[in-house]
Amino acid sequence: MTPEEEHQHREKLREIFMGMVEVLDAFERLEKVADEAGVDGDAKKWIDRFMKVKKRVENLLAQQKVQRAGFDSFQDELHEVVDVLATDEKPPNTILELHEPAYVWFPDGLMRALRKARVVVAVAPKDSKG
Repeated sequence: MTPEEEHQHREKLREIFMGMVEVLDAFERLEKVADEAGVDGDAKKWIDRFMKVKKRVENLLAQQKVQRAGFDSFQDELHEVVDVLATDEKPPNTILELHEPAYVWFPDGLMRALRKARVVVAVAPKDSKG
């Protein structure tokens, strides 16, 4: 395979994996809504079946060396800041909220960001004396 063909192949795989990650996102939203609503009975059985499909998608991604990534502090290559919160309770660049998780891929043994996490990070409060 030429380098150009290899690049095109990798980009196609990336598109497929991103589609699968979006499916996982949908399952997580479903699970959250079901938990908040306190579903039971037949609805709970259906949710449980959907969660089995979610697990299968996660396993398929893991087989392709794609995994969800979590980190406590901001890293430019893995995070996108959607908001900041001034606080002296946490060090600057500490992740305070996760809006969307990161996924990484190891196609050639090196970690590559498949999707950056969308996060809220801590910043130092401004000095009110200034």
